Amino acid sequence: MPDSFWELKGLEYLNLENNNLRALPYRLGQLEALKKAQFGHNNLETLPSSIGELQKLLTLCLEKNKLKALPDSFRWLSELRCLNLE
Repeated sequence: MPDSFWELKGLEYLNLENNNLRALPYRLGQLEALKKAQFGHNNLETLPSSIGELQKLLTLCLEKNKLKALPDSFRWLSELRCLNLE
């Protein structure tokens, strides 16, 4: 993603489903206003530890990936209400 993408500090919804992604950038944690993130139907094996910086995240969709574990920083997602790992 272009560097300018990470300047979208007010972004609240991000849908990257069905993109054959193998990894998410560490800079994901810079999107501090993010409330809903959809990363389903990719090939993700891990998540960046910076995901724990998304303090406003309410919904996280990770279905149909290859995740075997979640990073320790996941515990900092105190506002998370919906998690889909199907």
